[in-house]
Amino acid sequence: MTRLNWVVVAAVLTGTVACGDNSGSPTSPSGPSAPPPTAVTRIMAVDGNLDFGDVNTGTTASRTIRLFNKGTGVLTVNGIQWPASGSVFTASWTSGQIQPNQSQDIEVNFTPTLTQSYSGQAVFQANQTEGGTAVTITARGVRETFRRSGVGNTVFDMPPGVTRLRIIGTYNGYCENFIVHIGGRHVVNEILGTCSIADGSRYEGTHVVSGTVVEVVSSNGVGWSFEELR
Repeated sequence: MTRLNWVVVAAVLTGTVACGDNSGSPTSPSGPSAPPPTAVTRIMAVDGNLDFGDVNTGTTASRTIRLFNKGTGVLTVNGIQWPASGSVFTASWTSGQIQPNQSQDIEVNFTPTLTQSYSGQAVFQANQTEGGTAVTITARGVRETFRRSGVGNTVFDMPPGVTRLRIIGTYNGYCENFIVHIGGRHVVNEILGTCSIADGSRYEGTHVVSGTVVEVVSSNGVGWSFEELR
């Protein structure tokens, strides 16, 4: 009788050791997996243009563009690569960070030193994941059109490269010569005024010229003007 009670107790204890699957391992609750993280974007865009057109050498023209970050991460700009070396192009902002959905205004200056084209692209060096990295530049350095006026005899230098001139001389007195030498060559020899041998009170002519030294001689009181034609 006493032995039977111990057998029953042992059987009960054995049946309540653990619960689990058929392998004897404990079970754990299951649920949906976490979504993958969203990729960070840095989308660069440029608004505005850098069309400077023709700019006289030694002078400065300015244009403003706006650089956008339309992504979700911080856009870092490390610099701008210009189509021409030297200091022909400068900018008010060349590097830094632009926060998501923010923009940066940039003033670009063009100061040509030579009479030539400087067109090309300004390329932003940045860590963008999408979008454009460059903006087109249209720019040319030109020489200012030569003009000069005065009265009477004089000698002056004309810029190199002038090949055609409109020359005007006026004299309202009785009779006076209007004589012009350019580069040592006789260009104009007229008599102006109201006398009988004068060709009128005004002279106007277009001349192909070479050289840089202009001389107005034997032309007391004559008003004159020179204008470059291109």
